[in-house]
Amino acid sequence: QTLITDCSFVSSLIITAEFERKHKKQLITSIIYPQDRNGQPRYNPSGKYMVRLHLNGVERKVLIDDRLPVDKRGHLMCSYSTNPKEFWVSLIEKAFLKVMGGYNFPGSTSCQDLYFLTGWIPERIGIKDSTDFDAERVFERIGESLHIGDSLITVATGPKRDAMVDLGLVPTHAYALLRVAKLGDLRLVQLKNPWSHKRWTGDYSYADLTNWTSALRKALKYNP
Repeated sequence: QTLITDCSFVSSLIITAEFERKHKKQLITSIIYPQDRNGQPRYNPSGKYMVRLHLNGVERKVLIDDRLPVDKRGHLMCSYSTNPKEFWVSLIEKAFLKVMGGYNFPGSTSCQDLYFLTGWIPERIGIKDSTDFDAERVFERIGESLHIGDSLITVATGPKRDAMVDLGLVPTHAYALLRVAKLGDLRLVQLKNPWSHKRWTGDYSYADLTNWTSALRKALKYNP
């Protein structure tokens, strides 16, 4: 994600790509055209592409070209993959923003975005500190659904609080949820910031050498 305020959309792209990597099933790559005989998107030298989105209850193919916004130094101003050989992130974002009115986009929610991309019916769960919120049950449900591959999950932060900022979290921002882990009394979640910077700095951060013991890293196959 760069200048465009579409963190929830980019987070949605991240978790759909992670779904494909983990479960070896096409999900996000199947919506890009043209495709080869195996249904994989392919490069079009003419610069013409179509992206299939779910809009108003039906599938629609949005026609785009491969021209993208850049600054005066030639740097992309839209979202892009950290792999320079991948073009799909910028193309799907362009198709989505074409439908939404352009790159001057006010933002959305992952519930909407994931439906546009996949057609999966969204569910929103409010995480709160109250007696009627069963955090353990929600954590178990998330873990089970991620394991069998029937959910795509993002997490949104609330308004700015000093404690949140001090720990490296961005207020009113969407994160892709990649993994959850349960080990004894320990509960961990792995999030990815669509900015690809501004990292978590609290306990169990990548720089936390105290809590990340060698035994824990080995048990969770984690290599910071």
